Parts: sequence; C-alpha cells; structure tokens
Amino acid sequence: MTTTMTLEGLDPRHTFLSARDVFARYGWGKTQGYVHLKTPGFPRPVLGGKYRLDTLLAWEDGQVQPVPDPPVDPSTDSGPPAKRAPGRKAA
Repeated sequence: MTTTMTLEGLDPRHTFLSARDVFARYGWGKTQGYVHLKTPGFPRPVLGGKYRLDTLLAWEDGQVQPVPDPPVDPSTDSGPPAKRAPGRKAA
C-alpha cells in the first residue's frame, strides 16, 4: 500500500504533521524514522508532538545534496583489469 501526501494549497506555517506523516513524507520505516527524528539538526516537534511543515521544508532545503562523481581523465584511466591469458584446456 502506497501513501502519498498532498499538501498543496496549505499554509506550511499552520500545517502540522504527526511522526507517522513525517515517516511517509520521507519514505522512512518506523525504526529508521524514529532514529532520524532524534538526530541533531532535525526539527523538534511542537504542539503535542506534531512537526510544523515550514520547519521540515527549511530542514529539507538545508540538507546536503549528493556530490556527483568527478569526471574520469581518459589519459590516466587504465580501464578494466586485463584478463588472464588463456591456459591450455585439460585433455
């Protein structure tokens, strides 16, 4: 079962998500979700354990994006390892 959250048209300052809603938003399971909720830097809950959407959006914007792999210089790339020389087949 897939849960999708549509929050269009809602004011993020006045939208509060439960821990379960936060897990669904980020695709976290229950165990992984509670680990993330306790990490330093993750927004703290307000209003009876609910998370404000605007603070979650600000946290998302502050997350480090993955750095792409640097380009490979073909002059220094030795390529895949060489195959072993074929041996004689057993008779």
